[in-house]
Amino acid sequence: MEVTLKYPKSLHPETKNTFVVIPHYGSDDMLDQCLKGLYQNPGIGEENTVIVNNNEQNRMFTRGVNVGIQKAIEKGAHYIWILNNDTVPDADYLESSLTRFHLSPDCGLVGGKNLRMDDPDQIFWGGSGRSFPSGRCKMGRVSKGDLVNATRENWGPFSSVIFDTRVVPLIGLLDEQFLMICSDSDYCFRIRMAGFSVWYEPKSVVLHHLGASNKTRVDSQTPMRKILQTDQKRFFVKWSSITGCKDPQELDRAINAYIARPRY
Repeated sequence: MEVTLKYPKSLHPETKNTFVVIPHYGSDDMLDQCLKGLYQNPGIGEENTVIVNNNEQNRMFTRGVNVGIQKAIEKGAHYIWILNNDTVPDADYLESSLTRFHLSPDCGLVGGKNLRMDDPDQIFWGGSGRSFPSGRCKMGRVSKGDLVNATRENWGPFSSVIFDTRVVPLIGLLDEQFLMICSDSDYCFRIRMAGFSVWYEPKSVVLHHLGASNKTRVDSQTPMRKILQTDQKRFFVKWSSITGCKDPQELDRAINAYIARPRY
């Protein structure tokens, strides 16, 4: 379902209750670039940014995010913005995302338009396709006017998403059996099972550097590749058990059918 709406220009008061969680691993220069873009968003500064330094203790992505979420909630966060350290968000990313929450009262999570850092005309996430056995995204070109409408989606990649902390008492934190991947789609499915919706917001734009992660996934002999494969296997075991679907090619359909089933 596509929705085209007019956005108000006033700054949302909830910006002061939004905390950013950044799991950091790798180059500090990359993190500095991320923060430079992030702090252009009104209402966001060091006081409401939680950086989880995995260089000091490599918790992997999912556990690092959970550490940050817990700290943000302790500080009174209403919304939590999970942001990769290899991204640079636009200056109105937060404003546009909070507008989406106001326009869609059942919204639990908003993901923004992901553009390639090395080719900003290419949209590599503008909505979700199949989540398993490999994550597929709606892709397009800015220059062609692709993916310009806000849409309800099945899941969003946690390179840059904002979620309402009202979901946490209902579904908990990210599932730490997934070390690096699948915890994002899993969390989105659980948000939807709790009665909230997941949205793609095209006015929330973020640049994402893909080179290093893509290189890692190509080499099947790297330890990271084995971690990614294990995460996928665990995702299948978990959701095939929930849905009763034993066919990997049909699992995504089965998950969405399970979530959409009538509840009495």
